Amino acid sequence: LFSEIGGAETSLLYLIEKLDKNKFEPIVIVPNKGYFSERFENIGIKIIYLNLPGFFIQELFIPGMSPKYILQFLRLCKELKPNLIHLTNITQSLYAGVVRKLLKIPVVAISWMDSDSIYFYQDFIINFSVDSIITVTPELKRRILRRGIIEHKKVSVITPGIDAKIFSPSPDKDNAKLKLGIPKQNLVITIAARFDPVKDHMT
Repeated sequence: LFSEIGGAETSLLYLIEKLDKNKFEPIVIVPNKGYFSERFENIGIKIIYLNLPGFFIQELFIPGMSPKYILQFLRLCKELKPNLIHLTNITQSLYAGVVRKLLKIPVVAISWMDSDSIYFYQDFIINFSVDSIITVTPELKRRILRRGIIEHKKVSVITPGIDAKIFSPSPDKDNAKLKLGIPKQNLVITIAARFDPVKDHMT
């Protein structure tokens, strides 16, 4: 969905970097050039530029449904003949759903946030469009299943991991607090996310 990099994009990078290239041939579709596509190009992953708009009506969370781009994506999938479509953003499920039905290609989608299932019609669209939904927390799984529209067997939980070579917290928390000017007895709670209202840092 995005040409720049955030949490979902970082997770996809980690996943593709670790894939056994003897068994899998990943092809990544992004809307345009950016840091995200450069990272993939640097590790030799094929990139296709195709803008699949995420929302038809953003305020109502109606997923992208441009007939022009659905046809372009359908033509692309006919040409590539993929064994699987993996959606990093479930808001693009309608594009994949059309291809799933017409070309019988299975679709896996990741749900990162509760806005994926605010309205009942989102559940119908997702249920139609995907074979499997991976939620990143048990709470997200509960929310997606709460109305009973999406089949229970379709939903699983896989919590994203971290690369311990890049992120390794200091074993000496007292010294870390001292460096930051935080009293030793204070409890510290942090959030690792971009500064964006959708992340709700204040809460």
